[in-house]
Amino acid sequence: MESKEDFLAHLEKCSIPFARLLGIKVLSATTDCLDAAMLVREDMCTIPAILHGGAMMALADTVGAMATVVYRRLADEEKNAQAREALLAAADDEDRNGNLLALMSTPKTRCEKCEAPLAVHTHGYSCSFQCTFCNECAIALEFSCPNCRGELETRQRLQGLE
Repeated sequence: MESKEDFLAHLEKCSIPFARLLGIKVLSATTDCLDAAMLVREDMCTIPAILHGGAMMALADTVGAMATVVYRRLADEEKNAQAREALLAAADDEDRNGNLLALMSTPKTRCEKCEAPLAVHTHGYSCSFQCTFCNECAIALEFSCPNCRGELETRQRLQGLE
């Protein structure tokens, strides 16, 4: 079994290229927590100097994926069956969180209320979590997302096409 420091170095070395591009560094990993940091650069910010939501989502998704790796690796080495099951359950939770993040950050092709098709990815309205509605449903919802209560904006505006 390798040392904790060796394992963290291995995790850093094997990190996905996008994590390296973002500058995500693993600071520590235990059975309870994976602590990571990302240097916020000017090119990752909106104006005035606020980290872009996409960068936050990328950080959350990447750290969740790293936690899954850590939990599964620790579970492989754990002798206590109950602790091993807890680690595997934590890894499964991180997988579910990653799937939710993917869902939240993926443009939809149908209205979530009436299921009307949205033929072009810029038609309709979305909140910042990509909850997506056709024009008619967005009006009926008074441009307020029923899931998160966020403001529904045109997809063109959210994508910077307006």
